[in-house]
Amino acid sequence: MNQLDISIEELSSEDKEEAVGVLVLSYEQYKNSYTNIQEYYDYIEHIRASLDNPLIDQVLIAKMENEVVGTLQIFTDGFHAYGDLNIPINAPVVRLLGVHPKIRRSGIARKLLVASTNYTRVKGASALYLHTSEKMPDAIRLYERFGFVRSPEYDYDILDFTVMCYRYDL
Repeated sequence: MNQLDISIEELSSEDKEEAVGVLVLSYEQYKNSYTNIQEYYDYIEHIRASLDNPLIDQVLIAKMENEVVGTLQIFTDGFHAYGDLNIPINAPVVRLLGVHPKIRRSGIARKLLVASTNYTRVKGASALYLHTSEKMPDAIRLYERFGFVRSPEYDYDILDFTVMCYRYDL
């Protein structure tokens, strides 16, 4: 399969369970980076429940041959994305970008990012934000190559690591 066979769509109720499965599979690679395994399992449960969050503005999915192979969530701002963490980002925020492990490095994450920038640009945003951590070096490389730049004023600490903020100017 090549990139041209990938479509980006809004999440439908029919694809929700499959999208949750892709998210869980895509974040399993970080299991060994947790010093407390229960924290990892709590994180996975948070990921499983994430698509039920009423504060999500938009969920995009990538499909290949009618199968969900990637997804990401877009929130209108930092409050909606992170709630009690009080991150004062007054622009859209991408969360939980995930691509099925069997087809990583095929351009799916990039296509999802392009679609998210297009979506937020149409809504009148001037920037798009996301967070990641040093546990995710491949994601950091992807974001930096895409054009995201560090925005450390919106970093936050959780558990035993720093969650780093990145900004993409639209």
